[in-house]
Amino acid sequence: MKKAVILRNTIYHKRFLPVEHVFTYEAFSLRFSIYHVEELKKLIFGFNQFSLFSIHLKDYLFDPAKSFEEKFHSFAKKHALELKKFDEILLQTFPRVLGYGFNPVCFWMTYHKGELQQVLAEVNNTFGEKHCYFIENPHNSEFHLEKCFHVSPFFSIEGEYQFTFKENYVGIDLIVNNKKQIATFIKSKEIPYTTQNLLGCFIKFPFASFVIMGKIHWQALLLWWKKVPFFTKPKNPPNKEVTS
Repeated sequence: MKKAVILRNTIYHKRFLPVEHVFTYEAFSLRFSIYHVEELKKLIFGFNQFSLFSIHLKDYLFDPAKSFEEKFHSFAKKHALELKKFDEILLQTFPRVLGYGFNPVCFWMTYHKGELQQVLAEVNNTFGEKHCYFIENPHNSEFHLEKCFHVSPFFSIEGEYQFTFKENYVGIDLIVNNKKQIATFIKSKEIPYTTQNLLGCFIKFPFASFVIMGKIHWQALLLWWKKVPFFTKPKNPPNKEVTS
C-alpha cells in the first residue's frame, strides 16, 4: 500500500428537490499514511509550517496538540468507537495552499492487510464547526447514518446519509423521508506523490483552497436565485462530536 499519493478528483453533486441542481468540478487532494506524515515534507510541502502546500495537525479532529495517531486513538476511545483490527490508517484530505485550507470532508480510513475496515468521515462547515460520522461497515452500500450537522443553509437537519466506498471512489447520498435529496461522489485517480506532480497540481488548480470556498458560495448564490428554501443555522452545534 502506497504511503502517499496525489488524487486527481472529479467531484459530482446533484440536488433533486425541490428543484434540480447539478454541478461537477475537478480538484486534487492527498491520501497518506498518518504513520508516515513526516515523509510528506518537500521543498514545496510543509508539515505544521507554511509552504506552497501544507498539512497542519490543528486542522483535524478536536485536539490540536496531538499527533495524527494520538488524535485518532483518543477520539475513538473518548466516544467508545468499536474499532476492528487494523494495521494502517490513511487520511484523504485537501491540503492547505499558501497557508489557507478548507476541507468540506476528509476521510480517516483504517485498513488491515490492504482491506478497508472502517471510515471516520470528518465534516466541516463554513462556520468553523465540525462533526464526524463513523462508518462501521463501509462495504455495505446500504449503511445509513442520521444527519445531525448543519452544512448548508439550503437543507434542514433531517434525513440520513448513505455512504458508498469503493477503490478511489466515495459516494454520499442524502435520503429524506425515503426520497433521495442529494447524490454526491468523489471519483479519484492516483498519481505519484512527487514535487513535479505537486507543481503540476498548483498550475492546474491555482489557489485551490480559495477556489473551493469560492465555489461553495457561488453554488449557494445559484440556489438562492432558484428560490430554494433557506434554513438558518442552529444557534448551537450538535451536542456530540460523532454520529455512529
